[in-house]
Amino acid sequence: MTQQLSDRKLDTLAAEYVLGTLEDDTRLKLQRLMVTSDRARKAVWHWEQTLNALGASLNDVQPSSRVWRRIEARLGLGETEVVEAGVDEPHQNVTPLRTSRIRQGWVWPAIAAALVLVMISWNGWQTTSSAPAQVAVIQDASAQALWSVNLTEDGLLVTSTRQVTASSERDYELWLVAADGRAPVSLGLLPESGQRLLPRNALFDAVDVEVLAVSREPEGGSPTGQPTEVLYTAQLVGL
Repeated sequence: MTQQLSDRKLDTLAAEYVLGTLEDDTRLKLQRLMVTSDRARKAVWHWEQTLNALGASLNDVQPSSRVWRRIEARLGLGETEVVEAGVDEPHQNVTPLRTSRIRQGWVWPAIAAALVLVMISWNGWQTTSSAPAQVAVIQDASAQALWSVNLTEDGLLVTSTRQVTASSERDYELWLVAADGRAPVSLGLLPESGQRLLPRNALFDAVDVEVLAVSREPEGGSPTGQPTEVLYTAQLVGL
């Protein structure tokens, strides 16, 4: 499938995937493709790094209440009428918006699509850092992606998806299962939302890794130092 996608199309899908604007079926197809395609994994990884770097470089700006009300009115998110231009703003012919709401079903995808176009243009000259050495996509029994794991020189960058079910009483723990038969080694607790950078265990450079495993544990992690209930496994794939 990946050979049928042009570089630009795959790049666009990867950008929308990282932004979270892909429809469910397309997102799932791309997640499955990431397991077998170096091109797909590298494209998604690139946009994760690019968008994170861009976000970190921007300074926080608090809009004035007048500007915020105008934004809400333009997007149909509030009931407030667009205020008239004040002394500090040039007069423009603005049609008042009261209760007519713009459907969010197309407003937010339109905004996201604009961001993708800006980022694709920006991508042409922005340099990138080195790619992850290995990646794994942890999926449930119905092939829904739950976490992606990027193994780099700096550590394990774990990203959760919206399919992860959060719990206040249980934690998910990641384990390294070596091919030599030694006991599984804990790599740390997985995030139930967002991202988490886990330390890189020295065993990654000393043993052949059979699989990564995810167990469900009491809050705080395994009380015995070994997996309590193994739920999922995934193989690391080299890039």
